[in-house]
Amino acid sequence: MQRLRRHARPDRMENEERARSFSLSKWVYLFALLAFVVWLLYTLFGHLFFFQAEGLVVREQNRISVPYPARVAEMSLDVGDRVKKGQTVARVHSLTIRETMAKLQLQMADNRRERSRLKARRAELEALIPVARRRADRMEEILGKSSEAYTQGLTTLTARSNLIEDEFAAAQDLARFRAEKAEIDRQMRLIDEQQQDLRDQYALFADAYDDGEVRAPAAGHVYDIAITQGGVVRAADPIMTIVSGAPYILAYADPGGFDEIRVGEAVDIEFGVRKVRGTVTRLLPLSKQVPEAFQRAFQPQQRSQLIRIDFTEGVPRPPTFSNVRISAHDILPNWFQDWFRAEKSNETVP
Repeated sequence: MQRLRRHARPDRMENEERARSFSLSKWVYLFALLAFVVWLLYTLFGHLFFFQAEGLVVREQNRISVPYPARVAEMSLDVGDRVKKGQTVARVHSLTIRETMAKLQLQMADNRRERSRLKARRAELEALIPVARRRADRMEEILGKSSEAYTQGLTTLTARSNLIEDEFAAAQDLARFRAEKAEIDRQMRLIDEQQQDLRDQYALFADAYDDGEVRAPAAGHVYDIAITQGGVVRAADPIMTIVSGAPYILAYADPGGFDEIRVGEAVDIEFGVRKVRGTVTRLLPLSKQVPEAFQRAFQPQQRSQLIRIDFTEGVPRPPTFSNVRISAHDILPNWFQDWFRAEKSNETVP
């Protein structure tokens, strides 16, 4: 007996297992999603585990001003011009200083005139005092002889009284001359002291004014000009700012992170598409409000620790006052390296 072959029913379909195929787009999507999550976590919390900071390329700023009100009579420099130390950067005219110096000169002239008068009177007294001393001595001698004559009845009481008055007048003149000479010496010493003070004050004003020439305190470049020619400045108002010295970075780092930067540690300095090397030279023991350009969006005003970073010798440097980004040069943060060394030392201890 032959078995009939079973035919597949057209209304019934068997489940077929779909072949697995490699989807590149799926892996690209997963990788992009993972990269986004890593970037988001690094952006939000990376500064707690890795050293990151924003910085500003700065140089030493020398603000030039004058300690008196003045009018700028001449201004021949522009922003960016290079100046040498001691170079005249502006000329000013100050009526206040000129009037003060003129008054000091007038006081010194009056003192010289008064001292000359006192000196002449002192010379006169020096000539009169010996004469007055001889006169007083002579009258004392005559008064002694008149006492004997009066005892012997050779002179009258009236004559003796006149001699006594003359002797007193001679002694009085001598004492007056000596007292006047001593007072003149005292006044001359006071005048000399006052004259020296006036000369010192005049020298200070003359040195500060310097005939109206304002000089650069250091070599560098003109960064800012606060007043134009013909303008009037008050005492201590800035005229211009000169930047000098080698550029360095003043970085603003968030305190309290796991990765603490150390003095002498190498860091990477990024500006634009370039990256150069630098070295931490100083951790300033103070914090400062972060500049507005470095503030994080939708967060309150921040204060960060100040760090000074010097450029490695020979590397290209961005322009002064450029914004830069700072990161640790080593891939592994300091806290991880310290933990690894501690674990390794514990393993070696029996």
